[in-house]
Amino acid sequence: MPPADLGVGPTSAPGALMHSDSTNRAAPAPSVAYFGSDADLPHRIRPLLERAGIALRTVGGPGEAPSVPADAGGCTVLILDTALLGADQTIKAFVDAVQPPTSRPPLLVVIAHSRAIEWRLQAMRADAAAFFVAPLAGGELVERLITLCRPGHGEASRVLVVDDSATQALLTERVLMAAGFVVRTLIDAARVLDVVAAFAPDLILMDLHMPLASGAELAAIIRDEAACRWVPILLYSVERDPERQAGALSLGGDAFISKSIRPALLVRAVTHRIEVNRTLRRTFGDADHLDAETGLATRRHFFSHLERARTESDAPPPGQGLLVVTLEGAGRLDEQRGTGAALLATDRIGSLIVERLEPADLAVRLDDYRHALLVRRESDEALRTLAEGLRAAVAATPIQVAGSSVTSGVSVGVALLRSNPVDAVALIARAADACDRALAAGGGCTLADEPPAAAPVDEVHEGRITAMVARALGGADRASGFRLFYQPMVAVQYQELRFVEVMLCLAAGDSALMAAADFLPSAERAGRVAEIDRWVMVRALTVLMHQCHAQPGLRLFVRQHMASLTQDGCVAWLRAQVLAHGLSQRRPILQLSLDDLFSHRQTGALLVGVLRKIGIEVCVTDLTDSPAALDLISEIRPPFVKLAAAMARETKPARLTELVGQLTRGGAEVIASGIDAPALVGAVWASGVRFAQGAAIQAPLPEPVFDLGEVEAG
Repeated sequence: MPPADLGVGPTSAPGALMHSDSTNRAAPAPSVAYFGSDADLPHRIRPLLERAGIALRTVGGPGEAPSVPADAGGCTVLILDTALLGADQTIKAFVDAVQPPTSRPPLLVVIAHSRAIEWRLQAMRADAAAFFVAPLAGGELVERLITLCRPGHGEASRVLVVDDSATQALLTERVLMAAGFVVRTLIDAARVLDVVAAFAPDLILMDLHMPLASGAELAAIIRDEAACRWVPILLYSVERDPERQAGALSLGGDAFISKSIRPALLVRAVTHRIEVNRTLRRTFGDADHLDAETGLATRRHFFSHLERARTESDAPPPGQGLLVVTLEGAGRLDEQRGTGAALLATDRIGSLIVERLEPADLAVRLDDYRHALLVRRESDEALRTLAEGLRAAVAATPIQVAGSSVTSGVSVGVALLRSNPVDAVALIARAADACDRALAAGGGCTLADEPPAAAPVDEVHEGRITAMVARALGGADRASGFRLFYQPMVAVQYQELRFVEVMLCLAAGDSALMAAADFLPSAERAGRVAEIDRWVMVRALTVLMHQCHAQPGLRLFVRQHMASLTQDGCVAWLRAQVLAHGLSQRRPILQLSLDDLFSHRQTGALLVGVLRKIGIEVCVTDLTDSPAALDLISEIRPPFVKLAAAMARETKPARLTELVGQLTRGGAEVIASGIDAPALVGAVWASGVRFAQGAAIQAPLPEPVFDLGEVEAG
């Protein structure tokens, strides 16, 4: 009789040892045989089973009798549809007929066409491993089949007994071994994490009171290990105080049993807890498992493999990369076909993705409208070919939504593993950014993660502009510093509101003024944009503070950049400045350009949410009538949206009205900009916009005053 724990391997029941294979031969690939009447079911489940390495063969059908016994020979699982049974034939009789007497019987899965208890009794008496009632969803069946086909299924469950009393541990071990469990005992509680990792128990039975640490404390430590989050822990002791028992369970134990429990009840408690745990794992998923319904990986599993792929080689070869696939026009699809239509389309896109994966590939759903693929091909060009193939497949596949057939499109971004990202999240962000650029370009195109070639820069001009910006920020030369101008936005309704945009210019020293668009790109390349943004914000807040009493309804729209706002501490600095200027009830509205948000899409919605929490609203400017732009607005949901200047001139009135209505229903106040001719005033007002801005209404002025004069309605 071996001692309780001397480094010897686990002891086990004699029955369990008899099934061990000492020849180290490779186990045959798992397979499933289907005896059924549903011709569509094998078609639905075969791709998902093959992705899991499980072969499926179909035998028999309505009016056919399977050959006996060859059809069922050698399969891991046998699925029996009771529709194939004869009038007086039982499930057990059928299984006995198709199973060769000399071979190990397969696991049995029964599909009945009635909820009658007689079928359940027959399945139980035939030792069925699972029972389903038709019609059934393929996903639940596939998940159960994958579980049944896993190596080691049906082997004895493994129990780790942790008890500082060698006598008690030995008694418990013998009771559980006699019931068929594989048992390992541990006296030294300090080794529990190492033993759990090496033994991989299905359940831990642990004494509550031990010298080094209590069972409750050890349970809490074990629960901190990611690999042990699903392992049930039973605490046992002579403790009878209900409060102490409850306190022990609150630290990580699953149940509490008495040490004086009868052996039969101990076996029953351990068996029940293991079965409950397995049911929960099947229901809520395992971290290292594919979703049985979709064939997609869980996020934890995907990120784990992505990080491993990223770090397994210092120089990954060509053809290894990450693809991000995004549904185009999600907002428009919901608008046309009803809420939820875009989610249904994304579900179907996920199925098309899974159909095109190779065995070593992995795919995951990132969010409502995006998937990510970790793939390996023979070259970078093959990755692009795969991306284009996915795009073409989606465009060519109609999707049934709300009783009608619609087609959709996707854009794809590609990031190469050899681009040396700092971590898996950065790699996904790089691919997502490439995908966003594809969407911004009109959708339907695939962009690699390499940035586009920049236009050549006039170094002399660049140096002159950079020096001017530096002088303006330094304040040394007042004649060539920054200047702020103010242009109002006329409210169609709510005339008491006075919305004014703050515009930045740069004085060149010879009375000439440079617009922000002419010097900000150079300032950005010189790394000075954050300083400029803060300069503008402080001056705008000062102006707003001084105008509080003269113009109670004044609100300033101040242009800022995502690169500045996402710097550490910037939001806190902004809030402090607002409070320091006494503007807690009159905060500025930040203007962010559409292109800037596209370049920082991963953080855009998060930033808008953070600003909203501190009472600062956002206006997205330069909005165009593109699916990608409208999708971004649906995602961020800003309170204000400013149309691109060309929209008022180039968009047909009916479409402009439709677009403004869509934005308004989404909760945005719509501003029409670029109103540089009186005839445009009536056109934009008829579309339903709330505010209008442009030279035909009022040109920018050095002070935030309204001098509108007489504005014609066209």
